[in-house]
Amino acid sequence: MIATLGRLRLTIGFLVVMVAANIFTGSLFGNLPTAHLQSWGISLATLLNGDISRLVTATFLSHDSDMFVTQFLFAAAIIGTHEWRRGTWSTLTLFCVTDIAGSLVIFFLIIAPLSGMDLHAADSIALKHDVGMSGGGFGLLGGIVAGMRQRWLIAPAVLVAIIVKFRLFPDLIADSLHIVTFILGFAIYQTILYRKTGKGDHAA
Repeated sequence: MIATLGRLRLTIGFLVVMVAANIFTGSLFGNLPTAHLQSWGISLATLLNGDISRLVTATFLSHDSDMFVTQFLFAAAIIGTHEWRRGTWSTLTLFCVTDIAGSLVIFFLIIAPLSGMDLHAADSIALKHDVGMSGGGFGLLGGIVAGMRQRWLIAPAVLVAIIVKFRLFPDLIADSLHIVTFILGFAIYQTILYRKTGKGDHAA
């Protein structure tokens, strides 16, 4: 039992911090207050102001209780699977690299041009704050899929699913982030870890 918990220490610690953060901000049982969203969430404006701590604080929060449940289960499944198969440090590294790199790509290469760098208009997308761990989560998912035998069939299917979701329930920041981080996680494992070991996980 102790050995099992030790293999999942990152997953367990991440989930504990998620619960604590959402209790503290009030989003565990309701909506995340606007004041907390603006204080802890991430946006193009906060990054341009040099507040890079938002890359961390936004990760553990949810917009509301429904999102918390979804994010909690997603984190438990994806972080747990990756950590069990590839270890704590590999999981932490891939999560951080894909989440941070993906966020910077989205905000500076997509949101910035779309907003015209307008940091004053109240409805500017540059001022829209977001929260959640799904960026790094999809990065880990990309890494997991890259180790599967049927990765070249599963990976396109995942991307198509994200695009379909965007067409039905569009969320520009989240959906574009999921695409970027999934591809990034897949590419990192495929080009570095996969080539180094010479084999994947051989998962179905």
